[in-house]
Amino acid sequence: MNKIITLLILIFATAIGANAQITTSHYEKALLSFDYLAKWTFVEKQENGGANIVFTIPNSDLQLSVFFHGETFDMPEKLAEGKEKLVENTVKSYIKLMNEQGMKPVRTDGKSTIAGAEADVVHLRGSLDGIGGEAGIYYATINSRVVVISVFGPDSDLKRFGPALDGLRASIIVAAATPQLAPGKP
Repeated sequence: MNKIITLLILIFATAIGANAQITTSHYEKALLSFDYLAKWTFVEKQENGGANIVFTIPNSDLQLSVFFHGETFDMPEKLAEGKEKLVENTVKSYIKLMNEQGMKPVRTDGKSTIAGAEADVVHLRGSLDGIGGEAGIYYATINSRVVVISVFGPDSDLKRFGPALDGLRASIIVAAATPQLAPGKP
């Protein structure tokens, strides 16, 4: 764990500049934990045994959220259903938002990582008044739970905070759920 923290601090230092003092904060609730820049603030909504954490990033137009689904997805058909509900609905809402803003999004699907695990990512690229931007929806199943990270904003902010966003994705930990024993069972 100390190696991860050290790596994150180095990544954050690169993002902000070597002369700036970097402070990170740690989020931990239920089965989910991760690190993020201390200057970021968030609002959290608990739902269905999971959490939706929406960040505000000062001096930035970025929108960032981390969604952790509390339900386990341990069967392929459940995972497909969960992906449809969680990921495709998120993608559709970003497409709608970008179209409403006149950004004419173009979708590409790719691969990335969350917590060192292979993740899928949907990139929605567009531009507004000649300024390029993107919505990136990253998702993976970790310990039978779906984690979705979405980030939306102009290319300049995505580049400026890219290492910090990568550090957040790398630091995510989803603990394995401990099976609950039925009452009266040892």
